[in-house]
Amino acid sequence: MNFLKHRNLIYQFTKRQIQLQYRGSYMGAVWTLLSPLLMLMIYSYVFGFIYGGSFEVVTNETPYQHAAAILIGITLFGYFSDILAISPTAVSSNPNFVKKVVFPLQVLPISHVTQALYNAIIKFVFSAILIAFFCDRSAIPFLYLPIIIIPMFLAGVGISMILSSLAIYIKDISNFIGFLNMALLFSSAVFYGTNLIPDEAWEILKYNPLIHFIEWTRFTLLWQTGETPANIYYIYGTSISVFFLGTFVFNRLKESFADVI
Repeated sequence: MNFLKHRNLIYQFTKRQIQLQYRGSYMGAVWTLLSPLLMLMIYSYVFGFIYGGSFEVVTNETPYQHAAAILIGITLFGYFSDILAISPTAVSSNPNFVKKVVFPLQVLPISHVTQALYNAIIKFVFSAILIAFFCDRSAIPFLYLPIIIIPMFLAGVGISMILSSLAIYIKDISNFIGFLNMALLFSSAVFYGTNLIPDEAWEILKYNPLIHFIEWTRFTLLWQTGETPANIYYIYGTSISVFFLGTFVFNRLKESFADVI
C-alpha cells in the first residue's frame, strides 16, 4: 500500500473527519481533553481514593503519578476503542465511494485511524504537561513519542482494515464491538499494573498486545525506569503483523465490496 501516493487524499479525509467531530461545538478540541479528564477524575477517585489503589512500581507513589498512569492507559485504550467503534462502518457508510472504480478505498479506514491518532497525540501532550509539572519527572522521555506512535498507527490501520472489510459481509461485528471494548478496558491494565496480576490470570492476559503497549508507555514516559527489549519487540512485531494482515484481507475482499453493498 502506497501511503505517499494517497497522502493528500488521506489528509483531506482526516481533516474532514476532525471537522465533523467538532461541528457545532463551541469548545472544539477542548472536548478531546475534557472527556478523558473527567473520566480520569472519576477513576482516580474510585480506584485511588476509595480503594486505595497503587501501581506499586515506584516507592512513595503520589496521587499525581497514579492519575498520570491511569491517563496513559485511558489514552491508549481510547485510541484503539475509537478504531474498534468506527471501523465496521468506515467503508459501508460510504457506498458512493465504494462504487467508484478509481477511488482508493483504503483511504477510508486510514483516515479514521489518523483522526483517532490525532486525538491521542493531544492527550499525550496533556499527559506530558501533567507528568512534567506534577509528577517530578523529566519531559525528555516524550521525545520518544514517535517510537510509540509508529506501532500505534500500524496496528490501528491493520485493525481498521480487517474490521471495515469483514463488517461488510458479517453485520454482527458491529454488535460485538461494545462487549469487546468493555473486555479490553478491564483486561489491559488500564487501572492497575501488570505486576499486580495473579500468575494464573497472567497466563491468559500476557497474550493481549494492548496490555504490553500500555505498560511500555508508562515505563517510558512516567516511571522512566526503562523496559525490557522483549516487550518492545513483541509490540512492534505484533503491530507490523496486524498491519500486513489487515492490508492483505482488505485487498482480497475489496473487489467485491460494491456487489455486497
